[in-house]
Amino acid sequence: MTTDPSDKLFEFAVCYARTECSGSLISEHKLRSACGRPFQTFDGSLLHPTVVSQAAGLLEGIVLAHAFDDGNKRTGWMTLIYFLACHRQTLRGISDAEGEEVVVSVVTHNLPLADFAGWIAQHLVPLTE
Repeated sequence: MTTDPSDKLFEFAVCYARTECSGSLISEHKLRSACGRPFQTFDGSLLHPTVVSQAAGLLEGIVLAHAFDDGNKRTGWMTLIYFLACHRQTLRGISDAEGEEVVVSVVTHNLPLADFAGWIAQHLVPLTE
């Protein structure tokens, strides 16, 4: 069993896509790259230093990678929720329609990554038992 956090995200995304979206993985490399994005470094420093910026980069990476034949946006969203839960955080006050709208805005490049991170921060709350 791996302890690499990007491997855990990869495993979650594959399992979710297969069971909830009937999506087949068509590019393992693209998905692994997207799942590793929150942990990328340059010169020893994280490129995404906060949980919020890591979460934003994770969703953007998954939805733009198109690693599945179906369910990329749903898988990206649920992997974001899983990632936040691993950090004892969750999102509150978001309707299904708003969640869908923000993910589509990320996919269509109408919501820059920094603005998406800000949106996450506005809705982020501690995960309660």
